[in-house]
Order: sequence, then structure tokens, then C-alpha cells
Amino acid sequence: MDDSNKMFQYRWDFNYDGVTFDSDGSGMPSSYLDLSTPGKRNVALRVRTNSVPPREYLYQMVLMVPDWVM
Repeated sequence: MDDSNKMFQYRWDFNYDGVTFDSDGSGMPSSYLDLSTPGKRNVALRVRTNSVPPREYLYQMVLMVPDWVM
């Protein structure tokens, strides 16, 4: 599933709209998220197992980047 053939595959959507999952990165953790602009982001993580049949789980979270980070 992942580069080391573990049990899970991780996919990230860093601007999740609540309906369509667009993969913006993979891995756990993912280093693709740009935190250079303050604001609120809807982030989703989709985890898929390598079981038969595969199972998928979707987790949503709101990420707040304050303006004082920069």
C-alpha cells in the first residue's frame, strides 16, 4: 500500500469541499501542505486498508493558521 508495504494508504486533500476528495498528497505525515498563508483550511485524510475487501475511512478537520505564525 505505501512505500514500505504496510497496512494503510494515506491520501490528503488540503482544500476539501465536503463532497469531492482531490488527492493533494500522500503518506503519513504529508509534507505538501503550505502553511505560509494565514486562514482556515478544510483538510481531509483518507485512509485505505489493504484488507480484502479494502476499507476506506475519511477524516475531516479544520486547520486554523493564525497570522502570527508568519
